[in-house]
Amino acid sequence: MTASRSRKPRQAAARGLHLSTSRRRRSGPLPRAHFRVFLGQKEVGIESITPLHWLADGHPDPELRQVVTLRRAVTTDRTLFAWRAAVAKGKSDVRDVVIAQLGEPGGKPINIWLLQKAVPIRWSGPTLDALSGEIAHEELELRYESIAWRTRV
Repeated sequence: MTASRSRKPRQAAARGLHLSTSRRRRSGPLPRAHFRVFLGQKEVGIESITPLHWLADGHPDPELRQVVTLRRAVTTDRTLFAWRAAVAKGKSDVRDVVIAQLGEPGGKPINIWLLQKAVPIRWSGPTLDALSGEIAHEELELRYESIAWRTRV
């Protein structure tokens, strides 16, 4: 068998393997560092998200409410503050929030959580300290009515 003939089956097998793995469900652990967040139709950059909870109706433990906190570095973008301020002034501004976990940086969503009927209940601004070189952060705490989890592969 010549060298060119021996490569062809391996190349075909490699292509077939690549195609089959791209269509298979990913079963291993997923990184938590790659995600996107949408507040309604607007994508916002978020640094971290507290754990998501789904509790039975009438759950007795107030510490485990269906709330989530979004945290990000402070910039000139006032999206989080403006949403909380509008609701605090009595505006009804209920939104669905989408959290999409990516398999890799810039990749396609693997898991998608939909926080249905979310409302901001608390906004926190940055802690400022002249002696610190740390990044200033803001947080938005959301209460949501229900959660749906979809997997895309």
